[in-house]
Amino acid sequence: SVEDVRFHKGEVHDAIAHAERMGIEATAEPRYWRTAWLGGAFSEATRAAYQVRYSLAAMEYSMSEDFQDGGRKNAAMHTVMAAPSCAALLEAMARKVGSVRPLLDVFVHETCDRFGALKDPSVVHSYREEIEKAQRSIASELSQNTSISRRAVEGGTLEQDPLCEVCVVIGSLDCMLNGIRELQHAILRSA
Repeated sequence: SVEDVRFHKGEVHDAIAHAERMGIEATAEPRYWRTAWLGGAFSEATRAAYQVRYSLAAMEYSMSEDFQDGGRKNAAMHTVMAAPSCAALLEAMARKVGSVRPLLDVFVHETCDRFGALKDPSVVHSYREEIEKAQRSIASELSQNTSISRRAVEGGTLEQDPLCEVCVVIGSLDCMLNGIRELQHAILRSA
């Protein structure tokens, strides 16, 4: 397990901004023998990617001691990672992300042929039930864990409250999933 939290917000922002610039160029390029550029879907996809990035940044800050890049994982994060249902949540999220990844190729699909990724039933699977079940399980496990639920920092701020830290992480994961879902829907509407 990784002990330090490395922030990815800058790298992710730069990648999205680069893609955004490429999308602007694609709008202006001639496409005589290719299908029309899906500019509207691409704009929606980049907006969803930024939403995922914002949520990732919030989660990274809340996971790190002293909210520093390269800082140690805080105790609350270790407790979350040790929860038995955490692995199920991370696995469900990985399957969701993995199912959406092939859809991104729609932006380089340049023929009138049916977009090949649509043949895979997983690209339209929501994984909502699996993710919500894992979220309920982890919330139940953590609510019974006294190191999280009863360890409020006296005289401290919400930033130092372990339960608040956990809620920010779970809320950020949920927002990331919403962004991924928006990205998936934007592409499916256009494909």
